Amino acid sequence: ERHQLNIDNYFCKNYNFLITAMLLKALLEKEYIVKWRISKVIRNFMKKESLKMKLNYEIVTLPGYRGVGLKWDGSYSEAHTLKDMISTMNERVIEFEHLIDPETLLGLSYHLRQDGFTHYSVYEVGEEQRILEGMVEIYVPEMTYFLTHHKAGENIAQTYHSISKWLKESEYEPFLDSEQKYYDPLPIKHERYPIGRDLKDPHFDILIPVVKKK
Repeated sequence: ERHQLNIDNYFCKNYNFLITAMLLKALLEKEYIVKWRISKVIRNFMKKESLKMKLNYEIVTLPGYRGVGLKWDGSYSEAHTLKDMISTMNERVIEFEHLIDPETLLGLSYHLRQDGFTHYSVYEVGEEQRILEGMVEIYVPEMTYFLTHHKAGENIAQTYHSISKWLKESEYEPFLDSEQKYYDPLPIKHERYPIGRDLKDPHFDILIPVVKKK
């Protein structure tokens, strides 16, 4: 009888040990999973923060405005002719009577064709500004933008590549007009050029219209 009691105590103690070990293992695994998830969140956060510091961007909502200037529509192979149009706009700034910001020329690009894009080189103007000879007007609605600054000496293509990469990993995506068909990962590109910049190696602001991903 005493022998049987010892056997029962043995199994009872080992059974309790087994249960304790299983619970401890489960807790450790749960803690590992939690730590792994936290670590993943931190890694993703640091990755975004690193890209943010590199791009030095911000998300801004800007009011709508009216622009008046020259319109260009052509293929990528003809894009080199844009410089002449932009130079013309720099010279014709003195013809405007109601400029909102005479120190900033706007470049609005829309990728509405497979082999090229449409570009507006305009100044923001008041409603009382007449449309000058050879020019057009365009109304830009209030929009939310990804805003960053391209520095002189940097590669423009690389700047846009970094923007595309950030958007893919963020909660935002490029704005798309449902009535239009686009042919570029960044279908609408707005740029703000300061007067007096180096046309061969310019610095300028880049604004990409965005919306939150659904």
